[in-house]
Amino acid sequence: RCPMLDTAVCDLAGHLPTSVLMPGGRPKALLRQLGGRLLPEPIVRRPKRGFAVPMGAWLAERLRDELHRHLFDGRLEAMGLDRRVMQRHFDAHTAGRADHTHRLFALLQLALWRRWLDGGARAVPVVGYA
Repeated sequence: RCPMLDTAVCDLAGHLPTSVLMPGGRPKALLRQLGGRLLPEPIVRRPKRGFAVPMGAWLAERLRDELHRHLFDGRLEAMGLDRRVMQRHFDAHTAGRADHTHRLFALLQLALWRRWLDGGARAVPVVGYA
């Protein structure tokens, strides 16, 4: 999680005993105690809720062209992946006939990793949403 990327937070947590990190043996009890000082009680006590990123829609719409460019630039084929299979998954996903989000996202990450290994890190665009 993002807050745990802070090395000072990680270092502190790594040196605290479990009894401090999880009072009463309850995960997140320390966070709830600290949050209780700043947040209203209903927020502190509410159950955990997920947070979904609409990656499938992004891959089919906003990132469609970038995804296509990276999947079919030849790097994945050079690694032994079958272009026809990737094309079928890409076409079905972008046409809304199937949800291949996990497969396509994994292929995109592999393509970007391969590009980085090949020395093309500067050419990889940073996609942001403001």
